Amino acid sequence: GTGSGGGVILVAGGSVTQTGVVNAATLAATLSGAASALNLGTQSNNIGQVNVITTPGGFTLTNGNNAVVINGAITATDTAVSIASGTAATSFAGGGSVASGGGDVSLINSNATKVLGNIDTTGGAATGNLTITGAGTISQVASTQLKIKGSTAIAAGGANDVTLNNAGNDFTGAVSVTSGNNVSLTDANAIVLGASTVSGTLGVNTTGAITQSGALTVSGITTLAAGAANNITLNTAGNDFSTVAVTSGNNVALTDANTLILGASTVSGTLGVSTTGAITQSGALVVSGVTTLAAGAANNITLNTAGNDFSTVAVTSGNNVALTDANTLILGASTLSGTLGVSTTGAITQSGALAVTGVTTLAAGAANDITLNTATNNFSTVAVTSGNNVALTDANALILGASTVSG
Repeated sequence: GTGSGGGVILVAGGSVTQTGVVNAATLAATLSGAASALNLGTQSNNIGQVNVITTPGGFTLTNGNNAVVINGAITATDTAVSIASGTAATSFAGGGSVASGGGDVSLINSNATKVLGNIDTTGGAATGNLTITGAGTISQVASTQLKIKGSTAIAAGGANDVTLNNAGNDFTGAVSVTSGNNVSLTDANAIVLGASTVSGTLGVNTTGAITQSGALTVSGITTLAAGAANNITLNTAGNDFSTVAVTSGNNVALTDANTLILGASTVSGTLGVSTTGAITQSGALVVSGVTTLAAGAANNITLNTAGNDFSTVAVTSGNNVALTDANTLILGASTLSGTLGVSTTGAITQSGALAVTGVTTLAAGAANDITLNTATNNFSTVAVTSGNNVALTDANALILGASTVSG
C-alpha cells in the first residue's frame, strides 16, 4: 500500500512487497519466515532512515531521488541487500550495518555521496559480492569494517575520490575500481586488485600480499605498502602506471605497458621491473635483493639518484643505462644495446656476464676496487673515471677509454 509521514514498523511471517509509494521518516521490519523478503524496489519511495531490518529472504529499497540513512542493523540470510537512492546520498549512521550472510550487497546512487558503515557478506553459499556504483565520493565511517566474501566493484566516476582505508577492512575477492579519482584501499590481510581505471592517485595498504586479476590504469602516483614480509606482484602486461612507490614490500614485480617512474621505495626482497618504455625514478630506491630491469632494447634506464642502495642489478634489456648506488654494487647478467654508466661510493663487482654495445663508464671512487673479470663479458669501450684496483675481462677485443686508476 501507500504509507505517509512518520515511522513504519513491519512485522510479518512471510514476504512483504508494495503496490504504492512508501513515504516515511523511518522504517523498521522483522520478517520471520525462512525465506521472507522485504521488496520495496518497485516504487520511488521516500524513506529518510532505515532502522533494524531482519529479512531472511533479503531486502530491496528503491528510494527515489531521496537521501537515506542506514541507522540500524540490516540482516539477511545468504540473500541480497540492495539500496538505491537515485541522485541523493546514501549514508550509514553509527549503528548502521549490513550483514547479508553471504548474499550480494548493492549500494546505488548517482551524483551523490556514499558513506559506508559495517558491511559483512561472509558466510552462506552465495557469492557475497559488494557493488557500489554511481558518480559521487565513496568513504566509510571511522572504525567501521568492510568484510567482503566475494568481489568488490566500485564506480565513483572519474572526478570522485574513493577512501576505504579503515584498518579492519578485509576484501577476499578482487577489488575493482572502474572509475575513481584518488583511491585509497586498506586490507587487514592480502588484497587482489581487479581491472581498474584511476584518474588520480592509488594507495594500497595491506598486511598481506598485493596481487592483481586485471589490468591497472593509474594516472597519478601509485603507493604500495604490503609490509616487509609480503610480496607485491603487479605484472599484468596491460598495466599503465605513472609513478609507483613501494613503501614496504618483500619481493616486488611491476609491469607497465609504457614508461614507468619509480618513486621512493624500500624493498626487503627482490625488485623486478618490466616495461616497454623508459624506466626512471623520482625517489631513492633501497632494495635488499636482486633488482632485475627489462625496458626493451630501444628504451633507456636511468636510476641515478644519489641515495639509491641496491644489492645486485641485472638489466635483461635496455638501451642507455645509468645506475647510481650510495654503496657497493654487484652487476648481474646484463644485455645493453647502448651505453652503461655506473657510479658508486663502493666496489663494483659482478655476478653475471655483461654485454654492452656502447661505452661503459665506471666511477667507484679512488679508494674502491672495480672487478669485472667474468670470462664471457663483451664490452665495446670501457672508461674508468675513478677506481682503485681495476680488473677487466672481455671475451673479444676491448677499447680502453680515458681512465684514472688509483691502484
